[in-house]
Amino acid sequence: TLTLERMDLMDGGGLADATEEVAVELCRLVDGLGVSPERLLVIGLGNSELTPDSIGPKSADGINATLHIREADIACFSALECSAIAVLCPGVSAKSGIDAAKTVSAVCRIIRPDAVIAIDALSARSPSRLGRTIQLSDTGIFPGSGIGNPRGAITKETVGAPVIAIGVPTVIDARRLSGDECDLRGEAMFVSPKEINGIVNAAARIISGGINQAFGIEI
Repeated sequence: TLTLERMDLMDGGGLADATEEVAVELCRLVDGLGVSPERLLVIGLGNSELTPDSIGPKSADGINATLHIREADIACFSALECSAIAVLCPGVSAKSGIDAAKTVSAVCRIIRPDAVIAIDALSARSPSRLGRTIQLSDTGIFPGSGIGNPRGAITKETVGAPVIAIGVPTVIDARRLSGDECDLRGEAMFVSPKEINGIVNAAARIISGGINQAFGIEI
């Protein structure tokens, strides 16, 4: 977990430092998995029309895809000295009718990535983490589980490639705001900070920049 100041309040220098931290941690995770980052699939999970859930799609928008260059002109691609990166935003099943995990699995069978990087919004356990932390793991991701609406898992076992997950807490169960972590009676109601638009935009900039810096090209 990378703990930062609130992301929407960061200046240019702070954003650059956070981007570099993400890049370093991503390289460390890939090295730890023992895989080559030659071919990567970046997944932007979530609903682009719902601000707290749009970190995945917004981050994906900032990724510079390069797989198509490799397939079109191998000499040009070699000169870039980067990974072959494909980007996918599977959307949400309420709109597509297809579970994101199934879409990711199908695409993985086609392009056979060495690793998948999945980006999603998270639910926080503590208000202090909202918009202030970036969480990375190498064990995959379980979309929707944080808000009690679990979908298909995106893991090495389900998609056939190691999955690095990147998440930023953007919502919290209002019942946790009382400070009593054990008192979760009543119906869940998830809320986000009023500055959520700025938080999401800054987080997406940091995450996409980190991926481009670690494996891709910076424009």
